[in-house]
Amino acid sequence: MQFTEHSDRFEALERIGNHEVTVSVDKPVSPEVLEVVANTIEQHGFSLIEKSLAYVNENKAEYGCAIIDDLSDPQITASADDLLGVWWYSAKGEERGTSIIGVEFSTDCLNPVQIAVGD
Repeated sequence: MQFTEHSDRFEALERIGNHEVTVSVDKPVSPEVLEVVANTIEQHGFSLIEKSLAYVNENKAEYGCAIIDDLSDPQITASADDLLGVWWYSAKGEERGTSIIGVEFSTDCLNPVQIAVGD
């Protein structure tokens, strides 16, 4: 995975399944952590995408975004604080303030733990 360095993050664009996925790792981050993130995405990226879609579909009513069925533009985010998330955009969510839906994952077993919804 080839990262581009920005002032606040490292970023890469990867094809995962049928999706063009932006991978973003917040600074500060050591080269070792950046390598772990890259390896994790390369080995488990497709699973993270699929698990995040399933988790949103199973739990979206509970988070007030039941109408959402148009998720696109996935982004995987990570930080040195062991935070890993898959974030999606929804045009239908724009009107309700739920245009960004993120699924946060546990980093030890890569299972979804919660949804974050915002604008």
